[in-house]
Amino acid sequence: FSNSKPIKLLRFIVVSTLFNNITFYILLTNTPFLYYLKNINKLRIYFNNINNLLIKGDIIIPIIYK
Repeated sequence: FSNSKPIKLLRFIVVSTLFNNITFYILLTNTPFLYYLKNINKLRIYFNNINNLLIKGDIIIPIIYK
């Protein structure tokens, strides 16, 4: 992400969802990046970034930006 330089964590937030708690990490990189892959892989959740949905089987949760 940043040419072999250490990546700085700006902040993190734990979000309670219908699936379980998911920890989102906001990293300082050349390209803004939200790191959450470890949690959603473990929970077998798919993030549809076209429609901004969290999906697990028949459960679909829309992501709403405020």
